[in-house]
Amino acid sequence: MFRFVFFAWLIVFSNAALADIIPFTQGNLKEYKSLDSGDKLKFLLDFYKKNKAVGATDGEIINEIVKIDEIQNDSAFQTLARLSSKIKSMESYVRHLIEGVNRDIEKQNPGRPDLLIDYDDSSTWKNFQYVAIGDRTIRDYFSDFSKEKFFSDAVYTESGAVMLASCARTQNKREMLMGVMVLLDKSAVILQQKEGESKTPVTVDFSGSENVDIGDLSYPLQRSLPEFGGVGYATEAVLPFTVKIKNDKTPPVVRAVVSANVCRNGKCAAKTFPSVEYTIEPAYLESSVCTELTRTRYNAPANHAAGIEVAKAFFATANGTTDLTVRIKKPFSFSDTPRLMVTNTEGLLFDEPFTGSEGGHVFYRVQLKNPEKLSGRKKIPVTMTFFNDVKSDEITMDVTVGGFDIGGFSTSFSGCVSALISGFKFLFLTPLLTALLMLAYLILNDENRSVEKTDAFFDGLADSLKILLPFYAVLTIAGTALPRSFYWGVQFASPLVNGMFVLLFIAAAFIVPKLFDESFVKRIKGLNRLNVNEKAGLLAGLLCGGLLTVTPFVSLFYEWYGLISQSPLVYVPLFLLPIAGMFVVLVLFDGLSADTDGKTCRPLKGFMLLPLAVQAVLLTVLAGLQSGLFRMLIFIVFAAAAWAIFFRYGKKRLAFFAAAVGILALPIKPNGYDFNKLGALPFDEKEISQSVAEGKSVYLNVTESGCLMCQINRLMVMYRGGAKAIQDGRLIIMRVPYTHPFVRQIMQGTGKDVLPANLLFSPKTPAGKILPSVIGPWTTPDIVREYVQPLSKSTN
Repeated sequence: MFRFVFFAWLIVFSNAALADIIPFTQGNLKEYKSLDSGDKLKFLLDFYKKNKAVGATDGEIINEIVKIDEIQNDSAFQTLARLSSKIKSMESYVRHLIEGVNRDIEKQNPGRPDLLIDYDDSSTWKNFQYVAIGDRTIRDYFSDFSKEKFFSDAVYTESGAVMLASCARTQNKREMLMGVMVLLDKSAVILQQKEGESKTPVTVDFSGSENVDIGDLSYPLQRSLPEFGGVGYATEAVLPFTVKIKNDKTPPVVRAVVSANVCRNGKCAAKTFPSVEYTIEPAYLESSVCTELTRTRYNAPANHAAGIEVAKAFFATANGTTDLTVRIKKPFSFSDTPRLMVTNTEGLLFDEPFTGSEGGHVFYRVQLKNPEKLSGRKKIPVTMTFFNDVKSDEITMDVTVGGFDIGGFSTSFSGCVSALISGFKFLFLTPLLTALLMLAYLILNDENRSVEKTDAFFDGLADSLKILLPFYAVLTIAGTALPRSFYWGVQFASPLVNGMFVLLFIAAAFIVPKLFDESFVKRIKGLNRLNVNEKAGLLAGLLCGGLLTVTPFVSLFYEWYGLISQSPLVYVPLFLLPIAGMFVVLVLFDGLSADTDGKTCRPLKGFMLLPLAVQAVLLTVLAGLQSGLFRMLIFIVFAAAAWAIFFRYGKKRLAFFAAAVGILALPIKPNGYDFNKLGALPFDEKEISQSVAEGKSVYLNVTESGCLMCQINRLMVMYRGGAKAIQDGRLIIMRVPYTHPFVRQIMQGTGKDVLPANLLFSPKTPAGKILPSVIGPWTTPDIVREYVQPLSKSTN
């Protein structure tokens, strides 16, 4: 490409005198045709140089070459010719433009040829400044622009500098936006309010101003200053205000004296800065600082531009701690979760807020350090500032002392949808699906089917609920009464027990098809009051319902727990609706099977075993993750051998022996290969606090050995979204048991006391934030992007 451009440059910009042309001969053509494309360009360049040496012009050289018809179609020459044509066209356009500019300059400056522009003399191009726009030249405009000032002279003190900034007074407008800028020294901050005490806001005295009316100051978002025990400004504070010019007879002058509570070197004192002055003058261009002033004024917390609505706020005491609990509707304008800063003038001292979300709501729990201050109070005024990196909103309200937890007895549209979805998940991911497919098979595939048989089987399923529902109700009540060391999922903590559960599902897969065999059902003793189909339905319901206690989808039960803890009267019926509805729909449409030949849906007999097989596979994987690949392979080999021996050869004792050997290959407790520990540090509360103070983030994986989804969540963070942050040292992964007191304390009353659980501690959320229970491959990068910040150079 360089050779093309170089050769074209030679053709366009050379200006030699006329001379004899060296002809392009047939010998030259023969040599040219024998060359490759690169050498052809070199050949043309040499031919060009020879002719330029004798004084030939560019046009003469090109005309000499194109005389040879065979070379006109050559790709190298065509490319060269097109490039030459474009460059010549551009040169012609620029020359034509300069001619017009020179005419304008001559018109404005007659008799001044020194002000004209010569295309071939770059030193004259500066004369563009004499081009006229209206009755003024560009030079005149530049002269005026250089005089425009949008900042006052700064006054300096040991604490920092103060100046005034202004939007431009264009088109002689009478009202504009200005701002007081306080630029603080590195060792200084402005403390506007000490925690629990009255405010000492920044004040500005404009009484010395002339010919202007000054509007109210807009105070930008304050920042927490933990080293000074309050809130205020560090680095800088920009306070916008409006100015109205009274008349055009006298110059409008703004004079400001700033007073603030300035803290330096651990000491705070009231300070008044020297007066600053700014004279407002007409301008042609808008001020560069105007955008910042406008944005700061618009996003000031007192303007409520963020649109935050507080749904509920109250003080509540539980387990020896008193918390301020706040729930808001997440505004559409916030793409991320708003952070919360709490201030008051009643002497209350707050810890950092803990954050969580549920549907379209965000909840905060802020521990009160001195709950004795609430004694005898029914309500207490609190100011809550919600903010992110762009927007903010400040709400002051009287908060009730004593109230219901936000996790209890609250409903929402998103919660109703979640309840329905949870019901479908519970049906299709557990052994309940086997019971549903058994009913469908009976309706569609039984050669001797009848409505009576279907109804009897359905009645048997309904009878099983009379046993299962009380059983699970007692189990739920007992679970809440048991010590915190117990949790749902503890039954999967042992690899050996998980191996037994695998064999249990294999045995269930053997029994399910037998329930369609009347002779098999009749041999089962008891339940003589029921006919064969009712007994089959009852046994199917008890079998599938009983297997729910050992399904490895632990998270489904915690979803159920989360729903009933929020609003049992609303969410429980919605949860049960899709489960019961699918069975009822099958029975209602039983008549649709009248035209089938009994073979149309026979694959259902195999599909009904699929849910049981999925549970067995997941339990096998779980046992392997707890005990290691080698032991898992031994178990699989002997379990498969037991299956083959039993079903193919009918040798029950030998099959039982093979199964026992496979189970005994698994350890009672997870061994050193425990996957639960992969990629995560053990829990250390002090390490979390120290890491957050250093600007790092800590992902706390709440996990147990028997929770598969907990492991998947950790893998998502490790490999899907957080790999780069972990490598850079910005993100640390820790694991903590679900039963740990730290988890119990932090999750209480949130409505999210579930497993799996994920917590994130970061500079944005130092007290912690509850992440979604299940972290997917698409949500993980967003979480890392929002909460994991780059480290400062000092940290690195």
